[in-house]
Amino acid sequence: MGIFFREWIDSEHLFNSSSTISNHSLIYANSVERTVNTGQHFIHGFAPKEPLEVAYNQNIDFDSMDPIFNNVSHRSTGIFKQKVDAEASYGAGEKGLQEVFTLLEQDAAVLSDVLDMPISPACTQGDTCSFHFENAKVYLHYNWMPRITAGNVYLAQLAASNLILQYYDMPESEGTIFGHPVTTEELMAIGRIKEIWCKYAMGFPSVGQDAAHLLLEKLNDVICDSTLQFVYLVGHDSNMASLAGALDMLPYTLSDTPECHTPLGGKIVMEIWKDTSGKEFVSLNYVYQNLRQILDIQPLSLSNPPMVHPLFLKGVKTNADGLYPMDDFMNRLSAALDSYGHLNEYTPYDVNLDRNVDMLDAVDIVRHISDKPCPFFIESVADCNKDNIIDIDDVINFVEHVSTIIH
Repeated sequence: MGIFFREWIDSEHLFNSSSTISNHSLIYANSVERTVNTGQHFIHGFAPKEPLEVAYNQNIDFDSMDPIFNNVSHRSTGIFKQKVDAEASYGAGEKGLQEVFTLLEQDAAVLSDVLDMPISPACTQGDTCSFHFENAKVYLHYNWMPRITAGNVYLAQLAASNLILQYYDMPESEGTIFGHPVTTEELMAIGRIKEIWCKYAMGFPSVGQDAAHLLLEKLNDVICDSTLQFVYLVGHDSNMASLAGALDMLPYTLSDTPECHTPLGGKIVMEIWKDTSGKEFVSLNYVYQNLRQILDIQPLSLSNPPMVHPLFLKGVKTNADGLYPMDDFMNRLSAALDSYGHLNEYTPYDVNLDRNVDMLDAVDIVRHISDKPCPFFIESVADCNKDNIIDIDDVINFVEHVSTIIH
């Protein structure tokens, strides 16, 4: 990756002849061994003859998490928890989060077969003979990383993650895992199990803005630092997921990789461009190696580039070149930062906490009055006229409010 990015920025003339890469670049890593090593190996390809070193937090013990990259919950109760549940549920679609994980059990059957679960010690000497994902929900605990709880899905994710890494690391046994023939689609199925938590536990705005707040601050700082022309922040797959959630990126699925959301060594790349009038724009892309490049340990270069997948921000328009006006991007970044202090608050009239005030909220008030279930119904919000009674008058009040917004 370092070699590819060096070739690319040289082709784009990012650094002029009077500047040195080391004076205008920053490689900042989480202060754990594997991320510092990642940064060091990147530099070997990116700037082998420059005195460029990996920077990391020297004020904490080495191999402990830098708070910037530590994706933990800073709150886990109240309106915030209800927002997280609502966003995950709406993201899952009409049938809800449980249906997503029920369907995932089909992928888990592949994982179980590869692991020979029925004759494994986990089954013969314990009680884990299969994977099952009932009672799916997002689990939040203060100072813990958000996760999905659904049966024994956490165990399945650990197994799937390790199997994917083993598959990458053993190209001589390509097409098999533990002697089992594995098709590309079956490998993708195992990858979906590994990736599911990234999307539903970390990949939505409220949980992302909470967990990635310090990373957003760091991102804002380096963007605003006029002395820097190239910055590489070296974190983890959870950082990629929470950053995408915090900035409210549209859902994406990466191709040619079993890790369709946060692939090994992948990078969210933000490029700042300037037109002839001096106006700045931002492009957003996910850059990653495809499965073939990893298995064959292919050197990356301009002639053999990594995969590039465009990323889009919900509700923000790009120009004809697929670029965001810099002001629009910075407004989204600022909004994500500002939201951190208000995550335990609700938007008036947003009865179902889907971050939109529309007639679906009125429908939920009617359902509540009719004693029908509303999974994310918040009574204090639904009491639109603040008379401490939820009735048809609140529906009328809501409709009048929406009509005023429309007009």
